[in-house]
Amino acid sequence: MPEQNISEMEHDIKKLKRFFESWRMAILPMKSVILWEQPWHPAALLAGVSFYHLLLWLMDLDFLAALAFTGMTLNLIDFLLPVVCNSIYNPKSWTNEQDKEFEKTCESIAVLKQKIVKFGKRYMALRTNSPVMYYVVTIGTLTIFTWISIWINNMMLVFLVEVVLVLLPGIQHRGLLNMGLSLINKCKPIKAD
Repeated sequence: MPEQNISEMEHDIKKLKRFFESWRMAILPMKSVILWEQPWHPAALLAGVSFYHLLLWLMDLDFLAALAFTGMTLNLIDFLLPVVCNSIYNPKSWTNEQDKEFEKTCESIAVLKQKIVKFGKRYMALRTNSPVMYYVVTIGTLTIFTWISIWINNMMLVFLVEVVLVLLPGIQHRGLLNMGLSLINKCKPIKAD
């Protein structure tokens, strides 16, 4: 890694540690759930996303109202979670081991952020370096998204995307993604006679 990226990464980690300071008591248990450290964690994640979408469906909100409700819910969680965690767990009982785990979590988030930024830069560089490819990829992707959204309800699409995003870290952590990709690569095409 170049020197500039290392210092940028350290800066991102420090920023994330400051940003999540009030959440640190909750982040470690959340990390264990997201990475499926117990067999029931995937079911709990799926149940949580399903329950939230059931609430949205029962309230029969249009998209903008559902977005506003989601924003209010996230703000309420952001306000209450640190208060509840600090009342349940004594902040003075925070150990060096927990601090190292918290820093590793912040580092993982910083690495993910850096990967997303690199992908965005490469994608935008494609516009300059190969405009035809850029427009083919962009228009093709948007066309596929439009076609999918015509056939599937928007709230169902949001639900499916959330389920994938919530389960993806655990799938990747368990190596299931790599295992699935290796199985796909092992499949040989059937030759026509």
